[in-house]
Amino acid sequence: MGHSYKYIPAYYLPEHLLPPGFAYPDDYRKFAESGANRVGDRNYGWTVLDSECLERFVSYARKIAPNLPLVPFMRVYGHDNIACFDGSVVGGDPKVYFLNFCEPTRCQGGSQTFSEWIATIPPDEDDGDADEL
Repeated sequence: MGHSYKYIPAYYLPEHLLPPGFAYPDDYRKFAESGANRVGDRNYGWTVLDSECLERFVSYARKIAPNLPLVPFMRVYGHDNIACFDGSVVGGDPKVYFLNFCEPTRCQGGSQTFSEWIATIPPDEDDGDADEL
């Protein structure tokens, strides 16, 4: 019999993976508390990271942007991007950066907060089950 896999959203990184003093922004906490795990199109929208992948994405973020303490929180399928908070912000509203984890690797963004960024994502026009994968 094959191994059965179940997606388990990880809204928050374990404390040992967070930069010192980092706190998730209030708007992200509200999103996490809502239980939604996806924003946007069912096939190409942004999805909360899977608990199985956290350490891999944190390691990747440190490799791509070694001088910027990034906190990965979502990924988009179809475009191979990871959304990360600027972990150097303490006590404020961190900006969102994007890492492309396929070639060419790059880090970009840093101009919008979570609430500004999420407002730009078109809603899923599917059947309205935005919180299910």
